[in-house]
Amino acid sequence: MNAWHKFLLFNAKSVTFRKSFIVPLVILVVGTVGIFIATDHASNKLSMASIVASDITNNQTQKQKFINRQEKVPVALRKRLNAELEIVKNYNHGNWSKAAKNKIIINNEDIKTSRLSGDQDSAKAMQLENITLAYSVKHNAFPNTQDLGVQGFNFLGDFLNIYFPEIILLFLIFMFSPLFIEKYQGQRNMDKLIPRSLAFLDGNRLTTAIIGAAFAYLMIVILAFGIAALTHGIGEFNYPVVLEADKIVDTVSIGVLLIKVIVLQLLSIVVTMALIQLLANVTRNQNLTLLIVAGLSLLQAVAPSNFSFMNGILQFLPGTYFNSYQIVNQQLSYTTDNAQLTFGFGLSVLLLYIIILILFNLGYERIIRPRNIA
Repeated sequence: MNAWHKFLLFNAKSVTFRKSFIVPLVILVVGTVGIFIATDHASNKLSMASIVASDITNNQTQKQKFINRQEKVPVALRKRLNAELEIVKNYNHGNWSKAAKNKIIINNEDIKTSRLSGDQDSAKAMQLENITLAYSVKHNAFPNTQDLGVQGFNFLGDFLNIYFPEIILLFLIFMFSPLFIEKYQGQRNMDKLIPRSLAFLDGNRLTTAIIGAAFAYLMIVILAFGIAALTHGIGEFNYPVVLEADKIVDTVSIGVLLIKVIVLQLLSIVVTMALIQLLANVTRNQNLTLLIVAGLSLLQAVAPSNFSFMNGILQFLPGTYFNSYQIVNQQLSYTTDNAQLTFGFGLSVLLLYIIILILFNLGYERIIRPRNIA
């Protein structure tokens, strides 16, 4: 085993055997399972069968009133009630195609009503829902509830969309920051006492952090996908996700979307690890490093939704691409009116930042800070 691998193994052990690594990882694992259980429960309450159940009761009451008055039951009421009853029956028997077909019938009626009342947002939402329902009709695919997917692909997509920037990334920052700061004792860089170049030692630490963080992230990804797949099946790779746009409606398969999301999130992790190393070298203080990295990461992640004056430069901020799901489904591009917020541009920006940060880190102690123990 050469020196590089020995140091890599040493650094890996120094990180993984710490409470600052084990405790957050356990919380992430338990939290992922808990999130799935909560999502599954909420999805059952908001499934198409559950939603129409209360409407069925009301419509049956209305129908009975007409019968009691010996009046003819309106055709529209009969058709809607029959469609709702078909939804519940077919949904409960796993005939997703017929259930979705009847839900489209109801949606089309509600779209007309919404447009007449001027509620264009509701009409658009139901039109978009019809796109995914049409896929269920054609392929007899389980109709996952929006933002509450319970099958493998769908749950993973919602999970990464909601929890990556604010939860998973922050935990990874906390887990790996000690690796970069522990070499400093009383503001002294103890690496200068080791008969190896500073670039070698810093490069080894950064490699350890990147591999470890990527492993922890992918473990959570596999866990999220696996628990959903074991409970409700893996889902459909080609299940459509509607891309945000004003008029032109387009879709991307959930499988392709997830591949792009995971690529951007892995690159975001690399950027974050390199940033931690840089700030650790500059501040030589763990708490200050944690505060600055977490603050910068969160500020950049929330900038698209909170700082509209920055919309024109968001594409150049690496933290913008922490919202990778919203980048790939074009939501951020649509809401910020910034056409450059795309997967391809994000790939270029993140790779550029990675190169710059790595070069800066490897040369920092030798070029910027004088070579002395103090």
